[in-house]
Amino acid sequence: MSLKETVKKVTPPMVRDTYWAAKRLQRLFDERAAHHAASRMVRQNAHFHRGQKFFVDLGFNKGTVSAHMAQNLGDDFNIIGFEVNELLFKHRAEALMARYPNVDLHFKAASDHNGTVGFYEEGPRKGPFVAEGTTIVDGLRTQNRSEKPQSIESFDFSEWLKDLHEQQTISKFGYKISPYIAVKMDIEGAEYDVLEKVITDGHHPLISDLIVEFHANAFDMDKREEMLEREDNIRRALNSKGIRVLEWI
Repeated sequence: MSLKETVKKVTPPMVRDTYWAAKRLQRLFDERAAHHAASRMVRQNAHFHRGQKFFVDLGFNKGTVSAHMAQNLGDDFNIIGFEVNELLFKHRAEALMARYPNVDLHFKAASDHNGTVGFYEEGPRKGPFVAEGTTIVDGLRTQNRSEKPQSIESFDFSEWLKDLHEQQTISKFGYKISPYIAVKMDIEGAEYDVLEKVITDGHHPLISDLIVEFHANAFDMDKREEMLEREDNIRRALNSKGIRVLEWI
């Protein structure tokens, strides 16, 4: 019997339940703090902007970030979100769009190419837990490898970003005003391919603010060093263009 199994066996159920309840509560507090920090940054940086304003939520999941931004950024912001797991989050997305007219959510995978990709669920599927995370990349420790990947339409985020910028640039008093585009990216390991494509295409200056969670530590050990190196290269490229980056939980 392993040490983990031994500890589990000798620990009273009430103690274990209390421990995990405390962990969930702490996670909730951390998430709320991160959401407030992100909305505060975006609101302050976009305050004097006189063009169109967008908050792009890549990996909207349960919709908590999109809802928070809709409540805290105001009606002059357009909230656009993308998520891959339609089966799990369709009803949440519909409820969110019904409540907030400026929220538009889609079930597509942000990627480095147009086409179709497979996605894996993360975490347990049995018992009282439901897998809420999904990833379109292989090699994450948390992905459910016991099942075949499901298919979802993918889109080239770099090209989509360029098109949004071109379509939403407006003219005022003889001047062209570019849109303010804040991007939140929590796409479970796909951020490396997506951001590298944006940088290679030279479209990263179109991002006003980037809120991102990097997932290098979620990869298998044999890939982790590579992902950390890619992470550092992405940071340097973004920093060289003065792009404001908030890394969160």
